[in-house]
Amino acid sequence: MQKDKIVNSHGNNLKNNRLMLVYCVMAALTAVLLGAAFVVAPDRIVMEINKSYSAILEVLPVVAVSILAATAITALISPQFIAKWAGDNSRITGVLIASAAGALIPCEPMLGLPMILGIARGGAGIGFIVALLTSSKLFSFMRIPDYFAFLNFQLAMVFLACTLAMPFLSGLLARFYAGHIYWKDNENTTDERPGSVISCRKQ
Repeated sequence: MQKDKIVNSHGNNLKNNRLMLVYCVMAALTAVLLGAAFVVAPDRIVMEINKSYSAILEVLPVVAVSILAATAITALISPQFIAKWAGDNSRITGVLIASAAGALIPCEPMLGLPMILGIARGGAGIGFIVALLTSSKLFSFMRIPDYFAFLNFQLAMVFLACTLAMPFLSGLLARFYAGHIYWKDNENTTDERPGSVISCRKQ
């Protein structure tokens, strides 16, 4: 038990360190861009910052609702169900299921991503999540009608036929890379929820 706690703590620290690195890089780039904007166009940047402030106030409630939705999905889906059909042990079957299920997920980020986040937090494998993301972006039931509305029928059909295998292939590729590069230092890390396997476990 003590060993599991140490391993979980180590995995959480690695994740937090990576997130902090990403945030620091983004903050540094933003500071450089803002500094350049104040030098080149000081009046305009003040006006744009005021607009951004209003946009942030509009987006924050949506983000809060999305996080709550992801939390609810995590609680509703059984860890055993996720481990069986979407976990790392589901292998090719899980990737196939995700490739088909992605069409049922809304392509809008504020609607679809909380659902996928909830499934990921429930213990879905990296291959399942990548296939689900790819499928939802390409073949969402909300997006396919747009293809036929804005493209001609023949072009839309050719596009769909050529990209049909992309979710499955991207899921397999994610499983391959997960076992060799990014997730190597977390190969023994398990989720705190009984019966679940976190998405960054080595294949």
